[in-house]
Amino acid sequence: MGLIFTLTLRQLAGQRRYIIVLLLASAPAVVAGVFRAVQPDIDAARFTDNVLAQLLVAVVLPIAVLVAGTMAFGLEIEDRTIAYLVLKPLPRWQIALPKLAAALIVGAAPVMVGAFATVLLMPGGSVPDAFGVVIAVLAGAATYASVFTMAGLVTQHALAFGLVYVVLWEGAIAQLLAGARYLSVRQYSLAIMDALAPDRLTTLRIDIVEVPAAVAGTLLVTTVFAALTVYRLRTMDYP
Repeated sequence: MGLIFTLTLRQLAGQRRYIIVLLLASAPAVVAGVFRAVQPDIDAARFTDNVLAQLLVAVVLPIAVLVAGTMAFGLEIEDRTIAYLVLKPLPRWQIALPKLAAALIVGAAPVMVGAFATVLLMPGGSVPDAFGVVIAVLAGAATYASVFTMAGLVTQHALAFGLVYVVLWEGAIAQLLAGARYLSVRQYSLAIMDALAPDRLTTLRIDIVEVPAAVAGTLLVTTVFAALTVYRLRTMDYP
């Protein structure tokens, strides 16, 4: 397991597409730094909350993890070496979980660092709030990583699928339909963030799910898609 994890980390971090993750992860902190330097005549609290909810959680987090998650198995599928991977005398879960963990670390780590810096750079930011935001980001990243790693095994167009999912479901349907919010990773992250960083998101009128539902949804979706990834490895035909 350790070897698969290490090799996957190197593969993911060495891809040119990973530059997208790094650039995205730095975007909220850059915006926060510019805001603090310029100090425009606008509501600082509202601006901060919008950066966290609309930029960090809605755009940066899902796309960064999407890039890493879809590449976790996608690289082996593209170059047709996945058959050599599954021929190893290992249970399928010992292949899937290191891949999932590597995708989570590569996708989430820079976003978590960027989120921490963003909160501290913004007016009124504090270390406790920064840690609360980071935990919320980690919870959302784990869920997204599980979903997108599974997608990378199912289709070679996982990146396009993920973008459609983020834009259509998370960005539109889950925001318009009240019941759909309980199936939204973005809503889970916002609910956890609102609970752990109570001084943030105070100026936004956001209809988020209850914290117990957000925690349960995060655990359930992550577990289910991780199990589906293991099942897919057991049943798929290898070239």
